[in-house]
Amino acid sequence: MGSGVFDTSAYTARASVRSHAHNAGFDYDSAVKSGAVRSVHETLDLTRKPYREARDNPDSPESLPIAILLDITGSMRDVPKLLLPEFGKLMSVILKDGGVKYPQIAFGAIGDANGDRYPVQLSEFEADDELVEQHLGNLILEGGGGGTMQESYELLVYFFANVVETDAWEKRGQKGFLFIVGDEQFYATIRADQAKSYLGLDLPQDTDAAGVFRALQEKWEVFLIRPEQGSYSAGMEKEQVEALWKAVLPEERVIAAANYTDVVPKIAATISLMAGLDLATVVSAVRDKFGAAAADGISTSLVPVASSIVPVAGDLPVAASASSAPAAMRL
Repeated sequence: MGSGVFDTSAYTARASVRSHAHNAGFDYDSAVKSGAVRSVHETLDLTRKPYREARDNPDSPESLPIAILLDITGSMRDVPKLLLPEFGKLMSVILKDGGVKYPQIAFGAIGDANGDRYPVQLSEFEADDELVEQHLGNLILEGGGGGTMQESYELLVYFFANVVETDAWEKRGQKGFLFIVGDEQFYATIRADQAKSYLGLDLPQDTDAAGVFRALQEKWEVFLIRPEQGSYSAGMEKEQVEALWKAVLPEERVIAAANYTDVVPKIAATISLMAGLDLATVVSAVRDKFGAAAADGISTSLVPVASSIVPVAGDLPVAASASSAPAAMRL
């Protein structure tokens, strides 16, 4: 796990073959929906292996973990279908000009633990393009959700804050990147019974979710990408969803995406900015890979993220989150 390198050309070629064959690439999801299998894929099941790690190795001597956690409830289940064919472009952007040298990628899926059958899925961290592709393609796109304006984002937040281990943090004090792609609120409490059922963890008691977000940000650069095509994308409900996330994340890290198609270039651009590339270079890279419309959106919507970064010579920059984080979340 974590060995190998990401070949963007090979990934893009396979995506092209699938496109011409009209194959979305989610065969495991199809098997679940047909009734052929009835469980989370074994490589994504935390009850089988309740830990994940991103470690250095000869291919990744200074590994940088990047986790992308996808809400797969309701129409949000379409986002992974857009991410799979476009992920080679995302990697081309973040690898450009040495912005990120040794990425290791993990994918997760988030549903509603109060009703869905498969509310938590999480892969290993991988650097090899074929393994990254396999993990993404093994997600079950359940499309459920509870209709309460909440999904169980907090479960994987707890897992990343307390269980996931990375050499980037332990050896170099370097935070990984964690992106949550979702359009609803998280539940206020991490329930011990759900942690046992879906994370494979024994918690002594229920835990306040807001406090876990604070612990998470000590080790991870955390962002919410919120598609405005999704649920609760207008009016008072939109304001309520955004307010909750901005209570636990710096405001500039709650990033709107105009639609589902806008999600992938937003993630690519955010990583590149955080890796030290200037906004003009990032916009150019996004235009080259994703087109003018995506680049135009980046040039305006990510200015607050770019402005929050403090350069550090010889290393990845750091974000000025101590001043921009909500008061309740500052250390």
